[in-house]
Amino acid sequence: MSVETVARKWHDQLISSEPIDHNGAESAVRAAYRAAGLPEPKRFLWCASPLEAAWSALVLIGKDNDYNHAVYEDIERLKTGKDKLAKARALVVERLGIEDNEVEGYFGKAFYLANSTNPVTRQLNAGITDAWMARAQAGDDFLAPHAGGPFKPLHDLEHALHFEGERRGAVSLYRQALAQGGGKQIAILAGRSAQHRLYGNFAYIEVAIDEALADSGKFEPSELQRALWAAYEACGMWWPCDGGVVFAERPAAAELAADGPRMEWTDGLTLGGKPEAKAAPASAATAPAATKPALLEAELPRDHEQRIAFLRGQAQKLPFLDRYLAGEHEQVWADLVGLGPAALEPEHAPDALAVAYETMHRVEQNVATLAQRLKAMDYRFVYPGSEGGFLGLRKARAHEPHVLPAADAHAKIAELEMLVGGPVPLSLRAFFEVVGEVNFNGDHPSLAPRAGEPAPDPLMVCSVDDAIAMLESGDWDDDEPALIEFAPDALHKANISGGAPYSIEVPNPAADAPVEDEPHDTTFVAYLRLVILGWGGFPGWEDSKLPPPPEIERLRDELIRF
Repeated sequence: MSVETVARKWHDQLISSEPIDHNGAESAVRAAYRAAGLPEPKRFLWCASPLEAAWSALVLIGKDNDYNHAVYEDIERLKTGKDKLAKARALVVERLGIEDNEVEGYFGKAFYLANSTNPVTRQLNAGITDAWMARAQAGDDFLAPHAGGPFKPLHDLEHALHFEGERRGAVSLYRQALAQGGGKQIAILAGRSAQHRLYGNFAYIEVAIDEALADSGKFEPSELQRALWAAYEACGMWWPCDGGVVFAERPAAAELAADGPRMEWTDGLTLGGKPEAKAAPASAATAPAATKPALLEAELPRDHEQRIAFLRGQAQKLPFLDRYLAGEHEQVWADLVGLGPAALEPEHAPDALAVAYETMHRVEQNVATLAQRLKAMDYRFVYPGSEGGFLGLRKARAHEPHVLPAADAHAKIAELEMLVGGPVPLSLRAFFEVVGEVNFNGDHPSLAPRAGEPAPDPLMVCSVDDAIAMLESGDWDDDEPALIEFAPDALHKANISGGAPYSIEVPNPAADAPVEDEPHDTTFVAYLRLVILGWGGFPGWEDSKLPPPPEIERLRDELIRF
């Protein structure tokens, strides 16, 4: 087979909706274990989708390794996390017919623990390493371009597998569906599946390369390689452990569209939209979710009153804004969030945008007030840990608490949206255009003590320029959702090693969006409301065993409701 044929074969297999032969898949996986010199797995769990399988694998493997322990901690910090874990445990108990106290570790050690202390992983990796060595030796000639020869260079195959039009990154795109259905932590577990861990980071690429080499007569694959190839062909995604395997069913329906694979599983998990959506006629009401309305292309007046007047001129009435001005702040935002992508459609866009601008106008006034009050309290706006150094001579690195947006903020937002491939939520757009940047990190004897309890988690939201710079730095790639990481977590702000930053997934064509990895499991506007109105900019005091300092009450006194 040609390189192109091999690449297409593996992509077709990965987005296949052909029902899996369970007996055949289990037999193929047992053969792979035998080829690696490992005892065959005794237990199997079949799940309706990769999302259900990832949750099941998480609770079956348990906290008995560093990676899962960190994932558990992240999930359990969220209000909904414990409920989701309990639901996953209940499903495993019912499906496997075991007691709740048997769940953790029931399938044994996970094969993605690639370290020298795990003999199972060490044994498996030794066999795979031999196969990789054979490929490296056989690939020298294959890598060199041959004029008129039958094979393209090896990197062309990788390019075809990663970037071949609508087929690009099929396995990696599973993570987007998992992130939508279960959050970033669950999405990362796709990277611990056999498709990633048992045969290189992206097995569908590695297998295609080896099969193309073998088909060209460049080398003879090992028994272990052939066994893993057969397992990948027989299965969807699977998570291997030394005593058991968690399998995910293939999608019930799948198709290729111009923007990539579209899949739907029987439990409702979708990737790229439901397959049948491709046949729907294009119209303003059925526009793709990532389409940006014309109103967002226009540069509105910078003066707040003029901006609102402009938006009123775009519609006969703005009922959401009128309700918001009457005091229905939280309910209006809840209703806008409930609209989903429809908030950006012509019927609602002027109204939703007006509410976003009015909200952030009030946030900006509150931020300016808080910055003034903190200065009057002799709060030091410095980065904790930035002073000291050798002999204590290093000066603390100071910063401004509030930087208004630059004149080109609108153009920068357009640049950001081009970078991520679609709209950012209206709330974040308005923040960047109206508030700019906020950074209350620092120290103060009672509000933010240098050492001790608590980590005060001061309000920080980066500028649009910083958001662009972080995305351009290469810290995200096509196999993961793009994240605008607008602030470090509470511990990192206090110069203590902590967890993931607070972030928002983009593109997101909606009025507001969830804040990822923030303990309140809420949206961006609700997060700002809690931090500013509830805690004067220092929400870390909420969970402190100590009473809040009196400065908190003075900070939040008579702020503008939003």
